[in-house]
Amino acid sequence: MNDDLNFSVTGSGKKRGRKSEEEKALAGGYFGKLTTTNGYLLAEVVSAMIKELRRGNAMNAMYWAEEMSEKFSDYMWRRLMVFASEDVGTANNAALPMVVSAYQAYKEHKTSPSKQQFVGHAILVLAESPKNREVDDFLVSFRINKDLGKMCLEIPDYALDGHTERGRQMGRGDQFLIEHAMVVDPKGAESSKWLDERKRLLKTYTKTDWDAYNPEKIG
Repeated sequence: MNDDLNFSVTGSGKKRGRKSEEEKALAGGYFGKLTTTNGYLLAEVVSAMIKELRRGNAMNAMYWAEEMSEKFSDYMWRRLMVFASEDVGTANNAALPMVVSAYQAYKEHKTSPSKQQFVGHAILVLAESPKNREVDDFLVSFRINKDLGKMCLEIPDYALDGHTERGRQMGRGDQFLIEHAMVVDPKGAESSKWLDERKRLLKTYTKTDWDAYNPEKIG
């Protein structure tokens, strides 16, 4: 979904709102004309890196990542993070936090040649990971459904438990939580060894679950 290379530049947290030279260049409105150190068009370098990662070509992807990193390192890392979610996704849920951690390590070693160790680490993980574009497909489907007016939802009844004012007004306590509000998708559900004990205690316990965890409600 992000192959068009459009993006918004966000602040990097620098004091007094100062922008780096990279941020100034990226925010200049002429992204398609920006070039890397060796004269490649930045847009084409990014595209090449992404396509090589998708095909599992780690060596080629590293070439393009390094080409980008000298002048546009922050943007390179943003693209790697997007790739971890968009192209690896749920096939390897560890990929995204790994890339974020590698970026932090890179920034801490930015004045050292060893910083490229972390680029290589991220490239290898992403290139060698199984790929799954389910997250991107899901997001596009959601946006289309919303744009078509199919996602104007009402608050479901099972959400009106003791954590909400309407739920408390209806006297919905622990029993409602167990029977309705705590219901999980059975495909991913794991049984709780404490559920039977909780039900047994509720037969004699008079306070609601909401009361038990909120001292202001006890009285």
